[in-house]
Amino acid sequence: MKRIKAPLLAAILVAGCFPIELDVSKDGRILIAREEGFFAVDPATGQVTRVHAPAGGQPVFARFSPDGRQILAVTEGSGGAALFGSSGGHNYTVVTLADGASRVVFTGSNGTYTCWSPNGEKISLTRVADGKKPPLDENMPELHLINAKDGTKKLLGANVSRLHRWFPDSKAVLVFQIQSKDKKDNLYRGTLSSIDVASGEGKALANVVGSRNVFFDLSPDGTTVLFTARAAGKVGAELTPEKKARLFQLTVADGTVKPLNEGVKFAVFSPDGKRVLLGTDEKNSLVTLKVAGADLTTFTEVAAKAAAQMSSGMGPNTSIYPAWVGNDSVCYLTKTAVYGKAGENLALTVVGADGKNPKNLQAVIDTAALKTVE
Repeated sequence: MKRIKAPLLAAILVAGCFPIELDVSKDGRILIAREEGFFAVDPATGQVTRVHAPAGGQPVFARFSPDGRQILAVTEGSGGAALFGSSGGHNYTVVTLADGASRVVFTGSNGTYTCWSPNGEKISLTRVADGKKPPLDENMPELHLINAKDGTKKLLGANVSRLHRWFPDSKAVLVFQIQSKDKKDNLYRGTLSSIDVASGEGKALANVVGSRNVFFDLSPDGTTVLFTARAAGKVGAELTPEKKARLFQLTVADGTVKPLNEGVKFAVFSPDGKRVLLGTDEKNSLVTLKVAGADLTTFTEVAAKAAAQMSSGMGPNTSIYPAWVGNDSVCYLTKTAVYGKAGENLALTVVGADGKNPKNLQAVIDTAALKTVE
């Protein structure tokens, strides 16, 4: 048996500036990037399949294509500049699951996030720019667009948040467009904006004050945005930040912004848009997960201690986000202490949206990974 380079229980690799964001296909498979490769987990059957074993580099992040027939696999190599915790360059590889055929569609350092367009034709990604772009006096993420078939590239925007979301018609991307930073409070001022894919033109939708990693999610029909910020209002509004972030709701059509719950770290729409998964009451890098209706008036607790962050050594902490498995279950990560208090690793759990029938899948994942190195 080959020697394992790291403890096998180290479930999901923490590397670079990418968050750990669980990704789920339409048929309910959960996609995981870990040291031994990229794995698809079927929570219904417990089947775990390694869908891609990169020839070089460490697995970092992965996305199913909208039809579930391909994945976008991000690996980190040894080259490239090391900014904001990134230890090297990133390769973005499209893998066809039926035959394992793969092709690199983008290579660059300091990657931070990536998505498929809903029609599967394009891949969007953010990376920290190599230089400063006025009016900001620091290197900020820039948004790139990649043609998934031929790999042609286009720079779509600069000074944006790493997080972004596609509108359902694949014609525009939602971003936090950052315009300034206040040195007194270290908060960023800007707008939630849509960037037109064809023209590159941006349209401001709401004024926002928050961190550079303002979290937001777009409803499946493209009409509503839920986001966390220190302050928000209609375009042009003067904003005074609160001491703590809260959840806001933006109506895309008319730019109406409504303040909602305090103490919310993230809010994620279910695939049908009828429910919302919230991370609340963050403490010691853990959150309580709650499921609410789309009107956010009734809440069901589904997990008391879901992992929200992991320490990534000398760089900033790595954010962790759960995901929906269909419309009736959610998957999330928990922290498990192994080899004493200091040996903390992550474990994958699936639970019903009603908080019932939790299932820890980590044992079957670890068993499958072990077989790949025997």
